[in-house]
Amino acid sequence: MTHPFDAYEDERIARTEYDIQQKNRQEKEEQQLKEVMSTEVGRAVIWRLISDSGVFRSSFSNDPYAMAFREGERNYGLKVFNQLHQVCPELYAQMANEAATQQEKQS
Repeated sequence: MTHPFDAYEDERIARTEYDIQQKNRQEKEEQQLKEVMSTEVGRAVIWRLISDSGVFRSSFSNDPYAMAFREGERNYGLKVFNQLHQVCPELYAQMANEAATQQEKQS
């Protein structure tokens, strides 16, 4: 017969293992983002993705379904935007400057 507290110990161990896996996954994702942002091409791609997601514009529409769709896109873009600011804010600033320079050249 097992001790009644063994189940709690098993749950605590499983939770600790899960937390470690989540932390490792997050660290891996952060490193991948830094690698992408470390190149000019990577920064251009990320800028295009967050811009296309609607982060920098209103998602308002008279059509509630269109607005809900745009808000979904924007929500994901904001997730990436916030991750950029947490992981590599200096590279975000560089990316924004490069995008502004590129836009000036196109104008």
